[in-house]
Amino acid sequence: MPAKSKAQQRFMGMVHSYNKGDTKDAPDSVKDVAKSMTKKSAKDFASTKHKGKPEHVKENVTVKITRNEIKEMVREVMSKSDMKKEADKLEKLAKERQMAMLTKKDRETLKKIADLMRQQIKKESVNEATKIYSKADGLKKIKSMQKTAGAKIYKVGTFPGNMNGKKVKVHHLHTSNNSHTSKQNPYGLDMVKGAYLIPIEELNVMPGRSGTNVDDDTIKYFLHKALTMSGIKVLKYKPMRKNTIGNDVWGGFYTVKSSNKNEVLPFYIQRSGKINLGVASKEFIVGDIKNLSKVVKNLKDFKKTDIDL
Repeated sequence: MPAKSKAQQRFMGMVHSYNKGDTKDAPDSVKDVAKSMTKKSAKDFASTKHKGKPEHVKENVTVKITRNEIKEMVREVMSKSDMKKEADKLEKLAKERQMAMLTKKDRETLKKIADLMRQQIKKESVNEATKIYSKADGLKKIKSMQKTAGAKIYKVGTFPGNMNGKKVKVHHLHTSNNSHTSKQNPYGLDMVKGAYLIPIEELNVMPGRSGTNVDDDTIKYFLHKALTMSGIKVLKYKPMRKNTIGNDVWGGFYTVKSSNKNEVLPFYIQRSGKINLGVASKEFIVGDIKNLSKVVKNLKDFKKTDIDL
């Protein structure tokens, strides 16, 4: 495509020179255009003869580029490794003055192409980028986001779902940051309709002889919270060795503060989800892993009779 003025020809000559590697210290405007334009197009502009050309063209003069040239430009951009970065450059190019030679329709086409590229990137990477949190880590993340002033969280909702074959509860942290998207927010979270997404894997404790899928962090968080809510101060936690918990699916020691001296409370999680406090020769079931209020109530009674003596 020929240049329409001497100024355009000189500018594209700098672009062509930068593309060939002859010019290293080029202005940013030249670098931006060079990275977003095919070498052939830059060469065509630069090879235009000066004779008969005005020094400048008027702002409202437009030169429509062909469909094949747009395809060639996009093909080169799509071959780059960082598609998002190249899409941003392509959109920027469509807005800059150097592209005033394009018609409004051509500029809109370039912007649409850039947007489609971003959508494709999101579609390909969303499953890889989505992190599924354990209950403990997920709740900590939610609290952290609620305390972060810049996140502007005003409501939290939960929805059941399945991700990567796992049963999850997706927490929607509704935000006033309307400009934030999945790929453009400082917290690295996926988003939908003005809400940050924090998927938390649901604890799956089921009876049976084939074993149980238990999230270790979730159980530790549950028991620590139950002890704290019952007024028992936790000083230390130590996991049990797997060969010492028998037919149970989880075991851990909690060192707690008592009226006389520190005591160690052994907790066992059965396949049914029941919690056995191993302080007696027989089972002492304080509740179920799915019923926090009942566990807290029984631990409060235990505190009065055994810890506060």
